[in-house]
Amino acid sequence: MIYLWAQGQNPASLDLNELGDFLGGVSSPLAFLWLVLGFFQQGREIRLSNKALKLQAAEMRRSVDEHRRLAGGGD
Repeated sequence: MIYLWAQGQNPASLDLNELGDFLGGVSSPLAFLWLVLGFFQQGREIRLSNKALKLQAAEMRRSVDEHRRLAGGGD
């Protein structure tokens, strides 16, 4: 918008192809930012899921050990 204002152009007076190019140029950095933020968020979610699975596996091991102890098979 600043570029058009500095050039003395009105966005409403642009041809359709020029307007499409302008809108694509304006929205592409936002789309790229959205992509990067999504990538980092997905990485964070995977780390949290991995941690939860490790905790769940440890709890299952403790449960199995406790059942063995109660059954008298784990001396």
